[in-house]
Amino acid sequence: EGGVHTFQHLCGCEVSPELTFKRGFYQFAYDGHDYLALDTETYTWTASVPQALNSKLELEADSSISKERKAYLEETCVQWVKKYLEIGKESLKRTDPPSVQVTHHTAPNGEVILRCRAQD
Repeated sequence: EGGVHTFQHLCGCEVSPELTFKRGFYQFAYDGHDYLALDTETYTWTASVPQALNSKLELEADSSISKERKAYLEETCVQWVKKYLEIGKESLKRTDPPSVQVTHHTAPNGEVILRCRAQD
C-alpha cells in the first residue's frame, strides 16, 4: 500500500544488579506490529507475519549476523546501560513524580491520539 509506513528496530538488554548481562532482545516491527525477532539462544529468527519470511531466510543464511547481534546485546548494550546509569544517576535517584502534559487530537479515522510528555 502507498502512504507512510514505519519500520522499527528495537533492541535492549537486561542486566543484573552487578551490571552483567542477563538477557536481551533484538527485533523489528512494521507499522506498529511485530515483524521479526532474534532468538538469542538458538540464533534463529522468528517471523511474526508471512511478509517477514524472506527477511528471516536472508538473516539465517549468514549465521554470523545472529552471532554479531547477540554479541552486541551481551557487550555493547551492557556498556551503554552502564554509561547511561552513570550519566543519569542523579535523576534516576529522584522519587518525586515528574510533571506531565497530556495533549490529544482526533485522527481522520476517528481514533483519539494521546501524547504524554514529562517536563522538568
